[in-house]
Amino acid sequence: MSVARLRLAPVGETMFPPRAPFLRYDRRDVEVSYERRGRERVRAVAGASLTVERGQIVGLVGESGCGKSSLARAAVGLTPASAGTILFEGRAVTPLRRRARSRELARLQLVFQNPYSSLNPRRKVGAQLADALEILDLLPRRGRRARVAELLELVGLPANAAQRYPHQFSGGQRQRLLIAGALACRPTLVIADEPTTALDVTTQLQILKLLRDLARDFSVAMLFVTHDFGVVAQLCDDVMVMYAGQSVEAGATAEIVERPRHPYTQMLLACHPDRAPDLAGIPGTVPSPIAPPSGCRFHPRCPSAREACRAARPAAVVAADGHAVRCVLFEHGAPQLRTPNPDEPAGADV
Repeated sequence: MSVARLRLAPVGETMFPPRAPFLRYDRRDVEVSYERRGRERVRAVAGASLTVERGQIVGLVGESGCGKSSLARAAVGLTPASAGTILFEGRAVTPLRRRARSRELARLQLVFQNPYSSLNPRRKVGAQLADALEILDLLPRRGRRARVAELLELVGLPANAAQRYPHQFSGGQRQRLLIAGALACRPTLVIADEPTTALDVTTQLQILKLLRDLARDFSVAMLFVTHDFGVVAQLCDDVMVMYAGQSVEAGATAEIVERPRHPYTQMLLACHPDRAPDLAGIPGTVPSPIAPPSGCRFHPRCPSAREACRAARPAAVVAADGHAVRCVLFEHGAPQLRTPNPDEPAGADV
């Protein structure tokens, strides 16, 4: 049976245990950096790795500015990886060019975050959905109209919606159109970059249910990027937590939600309104990728930080159940975690 996989190398450092020994790996974590005119490059992603299996939904969660979207864009080739290797179904993902992609790489699709800016306002949505069918030569011209109608009905829109323009749809309907556009290429893996951020709560639930049903009914794998752990708990099988461009914890969603190990994951979960009646949040802010802290990048905000946290990035410690964490508190036996003192500055020595 064929299996759709997105792999962010390397095997030796991956936060998720390897599941496909025949795939090629690099020896380094994936990194994504951006040019700054006349200045040093900025590393938005400074070390991340994960695996997505066919039919599986993996969450990528963290605060704004942690590198989630940069990692998602690199996974589809919109942004080139500056280090490491990205593999899709055993094939290296190449940067997007003006020429059309091969059918094999076209099975890897991205649903963008903003439904208002991702559609051409001057063209009817049916014509936009038919573009992929034409460019990839998936169907002859006479069969495209029926396929567009099928795609619209698949995401809960009427077939006659093809004759309307983007401004005639609500935000939730536009997000459904973006999902239909991704499905037009018959994908085996969809990367959804915060697809519910701009939507009201009711519409968010509808979109989440649609994505979950598509993954289950069509065995479409999914990488779901979000800052909302509540959404991850509802939708995802596995989850990777990112902080300041690096992966810090990964494993089965239920395990991490119930038994988080990294102090950042614990504090991120505690920020959910159901768990934070006082709305205290996490002290401090995500550091700038221009000048990140040494060692574990969370140590300036961590209530359990110690001198070793400043020295070097912790190695990944993987339990028998696959729960992985990068924290010095887990490198030598049971962790010694502290409850933060509101009068003590974050990151103080203990």
